[in-house]
Amino acid sequence: MSLWARFGHQPNATDEIRRIKDDLTEIHRLPEGWYSGVMESLMQAFGHVWLMMLAWAVLALISISPIKQHKLFKP
Repeated sequence: MSLWARFGHQPNATDEIRRIKDDLTEIHRLPEGWYSGVMESLMQAFGHVWLMMLAWAVLALISISPIKQHKLFKP
């Protein structure tokens, strides 16, 4: 769940979410009750990035596997 979905209804949510996205050290200065939700959102986003990188790696492996080694010269 995104930060906006979790905290969009909170007062000053726009400023807080902007500060969190601009600088992750703002996690140490969150309003009361935001820490667990922010950490869950960030870990979910990290998981999605990891899965995307895994998908790109598998796609790269599949696309280069049929390529044969090219000889640069004949002896």
